[in-house]
Amino acid sequence: MKSSRAVLILAGVVAVQTAVGYFQHRERVQLDLGLGHQQLVEAESVNPQVDEARKADLRANRVLTFIGLKHQLRVMGLAELRVNLKEAAKATIQKDYWQRHGGFRRDEADASGRRKLRVFVTELGLAHEMGNRTALADFDPAAA
Repeated sequence: MKSSRAVLILAGVVAVQTAVGYFQHRERVQLDLGLGHQQLVEAESVNPQVDEARKADLRANRVLTFIGLKHQLRVMGLAELRVNLKEAAKATIQKDYWQRHGGFRRDEADASGRRKLRVFVTELGLAHEMGNRTALADFDPAAA
């Protein structure tokens, strides 16, 4: 009886360690992809062959992607995400970038991604400009 209990406990410990390892690995992959993206955008933004409008888009992309990555990795919660996006929205470059290029993310997003996109649309002030219900419905049909 004692040996079966010990085996059961050991199996539980191994299962928990496996699950924790899986989630840590996923977070590490996301972080590595985010850092690679940041480095690529930085390299492109200092390239002298890239025009100034594209450089502005790259800088805006870099800031918004970094904010999104911090939320995705749970370094900051939803409240901090909102605060960071409100600060980013003060720079018109961020808002302009999101208006031009934010829509493509809607098609790629899963349920949690759509929730994050709704926060981006709301906090960057685009919900007001595009009509609140229409803008949110674009990113989440349940919001309509």
